[in-house]
Amino acid sequence: MIKLKELLELNEMTYNKGPNEKHQSRINYPITLFNEITMEKVPFPENSGKETLAELKYTEKFIRSMVSQYHN
Repeated sequence: MIKLKELLELNEMTYNKGPNEKHQSRINYPITLFNEITMEKVPFPENSGKETLAELKYTEKFIRSMVSQYHN
């Protein structure tokens, strides 16, 4: 069972309070390698949020499909 205290600690696990202007412009730069993935959320969702969990599950599924595609 996940405790509220653990979720609150998870939200504090960030590199900093946010990107500076230069880094934000790099974040906003279009990615052409993975056309089916869009990463335009600013500010980013909480680490403990449902949206983050859904993104992680999607990313895991995507990576597994890519790995199995190239190893079979």
